[in-house]
Amino acid sequence: MIRRFAGMAVLGATMLALGVGCGSGHKKVEVKVTYDGQPLAGAMVVFAADNGQLASGLTDAGGMCTLKSGVKEGVPPGTYAVTISKLEKPAVDANADPKAAMDFMKTGGPKPGGAKVPGAAVGGPPGGPGGAPTGPKNLINNKYNDPKTSGLSCKVPDDVSGVKEFALSSK
Repeated sequence: MIRRFAGMAVLGATMLALGVGCGSGHKKVEVKVTYDGQPLAGAMVVFAADNGQLASGLTDAGGMCTLKSGVKEGVPPGTYAVTISKLEKPAVDANADPKAAMDFMKTGGPKPGGAKVPGAAVGGPPGGPGGAPTGPKNLINNKYNDPKTSGLSCKVPDDVSGVKEFALSSK
Protein backbone atom coordinates (compact mmCIF):
# COMPACT_ATOMS: atom_id res chain seq x y z
CA MET A 1 0.00 0.00 0.00
CA ILE A 2 2.76 2.44 0.95
CA ARG A 3 4.74 1.49 -2.16
CA ARG A 4 1.71 2.21 -4.36
CA PHE A 5 1.22 5.60 -2.66
CA ALA A 6 4.93 6.44 -2.98
CA GLY A 7 4.87 5.50 -6.68
CA MET A 8 1.80 7.69 -7.27
CA ALA A 9 3.47 10.59 -5.44
CA VAL A 10 6.58 10.31 -7.62
CA LEU A 11 4.44 10.12 -10.77
CA GLY A 12 2.40 13.16 -9.68
CA ALA A 13 5.52 15.19 -8.88
CA THR A 14 7.02 14.26 -12.27
CA MET A 15 3.84 15.30 -14.09
CA LEU A 16 3.82 18.63 -12.24
CA ALA A 17 7.48 19.25 -13.05
CA LEU A 18 6.87 18.51 -16.73
CA GLY A 19 3.67 20.54 -16.85
CA VAL A 20 1.61 17.51 -17.85
CA GLY A 21 -1.93 16.90 -16.73
CA CYS A 22 -4.54 19.53 -16.04
CA GLY A 23 -2.29 22.46 -17.06
CA SER A 24 -3.74 25.30 -19.06
CA GLY A 25 -1.14 25.36 -21.84
CA HIS A 26 -0.66 29.09 -21.25
CA LYS A 27 2.87 30.43 -21.67
CA LYS A 28 4.14 33.27 -19.48
CA VAL A 29 4.74 36.27 -21.75
CA GLU A 30 6.70 39.25 -20.48
CA VAL A 31 6.80 42.33 -22.69
CA LYS A 32 8.98 45.44 -22.68
CA VAL A 33 7.80 48.49 -24.63
CA THR A 34 9.99 51.45 -25.50
CA TYR A 35 9.00 54.60 -27.39
CA ASP A 36 11.78 56.53 -29.08
CA GLY A 37 14.23 54.56 -26.93
CA GLN A 38 12.54 55.30 -23.57
CA PRO A 39 10.45 52.86 -21.48
CA LEU A 40 6.75 53.48 -22.13
CA ALA A 41 4.79 53.48 -18.86
CA GLY A 42 1.00 53.13 -18.80
CA ALA A 43 0.70 51.54 -22.24
CA MET A 44 -1.91 48.88 -22.99
CA VAL A 45 -0.43 45.91 -24.87
CA VAL A 46 -2.97 43.62 -26.58
CA PHE A 47 -2.29 40.30 -28.32
CA ALA A 48 -5.18 39.28 -30.62
CA ALA A 49 -5.39 35.95 -32.47
CA ASP A 50 -7.51 35.28 -35.57
CA ASN A 51 -9.72 32.97 -33.47
CA GLY A 52 -10.67 35.84 -31.13
CA GLN A 53 -8.31 34.84 -28.30
CA LEU A 54 -7.05 37.96 -26.48
CA ALA A 55 -4.31 38.65 -23.95
CA SER A 56 -3.34 42.00 -22.51
CA GLY A 57 -1.25 43.86 -19.99
CA LEU A 58 -0.50 47.39 -18.80
CA THR A 59 3.14 48.48 -18.72
CA ASP A 60 4.78 49.70 -15.52
CA ALA A 61 7.26 52.60 -15.11
CA GLY A 62 10.00 50.48 -16.74
CA GLY A 63 7.82 49.69 -19.78
CA MET A 64 7.36 46.08 -18.61
CA CYS A 65 4.23 43.95 -18.25
CA THR A 66 3.17 40.33 -17.98
CA LEU A 67 0.24 39.42 -20.20
CA LYS A 68 -2.97 37.79 -19.01
CA SER A 69 -5.72 36.01 -20.93
CA GLY A 70 -8.80 37.12 -19.02
CA VAL A 71 -7.89 36.54 -15.38
CA LYS A 72 -5.37 33.79 -16.12
CA GLU A 73 -1.70 34.74 -16.33
CA GLY A 74 -0.11 33.73 -19.62
CA VAL A 75 -1.00 33.38 -23.27
CA PRO A 76 -2.18 30.25 -25.13
CA PRO A 77 0.09 29.09 -27.98
CA GLY A 78 -0.63 30.76 -31.32
CA THR A 79 0.18 33.66 -33.61
CA TYR A 80 -0.96 37.08 -32.44
CA ALA A 81 -1.33 40.52 -33.98
CA VAL A 82 -0.10 43.06 -31.43
CA THR A 83 -1.45 46.53 -30.72
CA ILE A 84 -0.08 49.06 -28.26
CA SER A 85 -1.71 52.29 -27.12
CA LYS A 86 -1.23 54.85 -24.39
CA LEU A 87 -4.33 56.91 -23.77
CA GLU A 88 -4.48 60.37 -22.27
CA LYS A 89 -6.05 60.37 -18.84
CA PRO A 90 -8.78 62.98 -18.47
CA ALA A 91 -7.88 65.77 -16.10
CA VAL A 92 -10.27 65.58 -13.16
CA ASP A 93 -10.39 67.75 -10.07
CA ALA A 94 -9.65 65.50 -7.10
CA ASN A 95 -11.86 67.73 -4.95
CA ALA A 96 -14.91 67.35 -7.23
CA ASP A 97 -18.12 65.91 -5.84
CA PRO A 98 -18.03 62.17 -6.69
CA LYS A 99 -21.84 61.88 -6.49
CA ALA A 100 -22.26 64.67 -9.07
CA ALA A 101 -19.76 62.93 -11.35
CA MET A 102 -21.61 59.59 -11.02
CA ASP A 103 -24.97 61.25 -11.68
CA PHE A 104 -23.46 62.89 -14.74
CA MET A 105 -22.22 59.51 -16.02
CA LYS A 106 -25.62 57.86 -15.43
CA THR A 107 -27.39 60.49 -17.53
CA GLY A 108 -25.18 59.71 -20.52
CA GLY A 109 -22.86 62.71 -20.38
CA PRO A 110 -23.23 66.10 -21.95
CA LYS A 111 -25.74 67.09 -24.56
CA PRO A 112 -24.79 69.73 -27.13
CA GLY A 113 -24.77 73.01 -25.22
CA GLY A 114 -25.33 71.12 -21.96
CA ALA A 115 -23.44 70.83 -18.69
CA LYS A 116 -19.77 70.03 -18.41
CA VAL A 117 -18.29 67.01 -16.68
CA PRO A 118 -18.20 67.71 -12.94
CA GLY A 119 -14.58 68.07 -11.91
CA ALA A 120 -13.16 68.27 -15.44
CA ALA A 121 -10.18 70.61 -15.57
CA VAL A 122 -11.05 72.51 -18.72
CA GLY A 123 -14.28 72.44 -20.69
CA GLY A 124 -15.50 68.94 -19.96
CA PRO A 125 -14.98 65.88 -22.11
CA PRO A 126 -13.49 66.00 -25.58
CA GLY A 127 -16.10 66.37 -28.27
CA GLY A 128 -16.20 65.98 -32.00
CA PRO A 129 -18.56 67.45 -34.57
CA GLY A 130 -22.04 67.90 -33.12
CA GLY A 131 -20.76 67.34 -29.57
CA ALA A 132 -20.17 63.60 -30.15
CA PRO A 133 -17.51 62.20 -27.84
CA THR A 134 -14.23 61.36 -29.56
CA GLY A 135 -12.72 59.39 -26.70
CA PRO A 136 -9.35 59.78 -25.08
CA LYS A 137 -6.37 60.86 -27.18
CA ASN A 138 -3.71 58.27 -28.00
CA LEU A 139 -0.36 59.68 -26.83
CA ILE A 140 1.76 57.56 -29.19
CA ASN A 141 1.78 57.05 -32.95
CA ASN A 142 -1.74 55.84 -33.89
CA LYS A 143 -0.39 53.18 -36.25
CA TYR A 144 0.43 50.99 -33.22
CA ASN A 145 -3.24 50.98 -32.13
CA ASP A 146 -4.43 49.11 -35.26
CA PRO A 147 -3.43 45.50 -35.96
CA LYS A 148 -3.45 46.24 -39.71
CA THR A 149 -0.90 49.06 -39.42
CA SER A 150 1.07 48.27 -36.26
CA GLY A 151 3.50 45.91 -38.00
CA LEU A 152 3.73 44.06 -34.66
CA SER A 153 3.17 40.35 -34.14
CA CYS A 154 4.21 37.57 -31.81
CA LYS A 155 4.17 33.80 -32.08
CA VAL A 156 3.73 32.07 -28.72
CA PRO A 157 5.79 30.20 -27.57
CA ASP A 158 8.42 30.59 -30.35
CA ASP A 159 9.02 34.36 -29.93
CA VAL A 160 8.88 34.51 -26.13
CA SER A 161 11.84 32.56 -24.77
CA GLY A 162 12.76 35.70 -22.80
CA VAL A 163 11.26 39.17 -22.63
CA LYS A 164 9.53 40.13 -25.89
CA GLU A 165 10.61 43.68 -26.77
CA PHE A 166 8.67 46.17 -28.87
CA ALA A 167 10.66 49.27 -29.85
CA LEU A 168 8.15 51.86 -31.05
CA SER A 169 8.91 55.13 -32.84
CA SER A 170 7.08 58.44 -33.07
CA LYS A 171 8.10 58.67 -36.73
